[in-house]
Amino acid sequence: HVHLRDGGDRVPKILLPERQDILDQWLRVDSAWIEFQQQKQDMTADSVTKVEASLGRLVLSLKALVSVLAVPDVEDEDGFPWAVIIYS
Repeated sequence: HVHLRDGGDRVPKILLPERQDILDQWLRVDSAWIEFQQQKQDMTADSVTKVEASLGRLVLSLKALVSVLAVPDVEDEDGFPWAVIIYS
């Protein structure tokens, strides 16, 4: 999941300041991931339900991240017309 924030393995880094929503949700996923890993490490027969609950929170935060990633990025209408220069 670190590739989503920092880029790598052909995944671009999250750079757009307008997409703070992606970074915010990524932090929620990261927190849920850390919690799940901790619960899994400390799992006993009595704590299986805690591990299941933390896994459920991780899945929910991942689903929310997918929804946020599906939102199209804001395009800069006043940006420099690179396509005109490149293709002319």
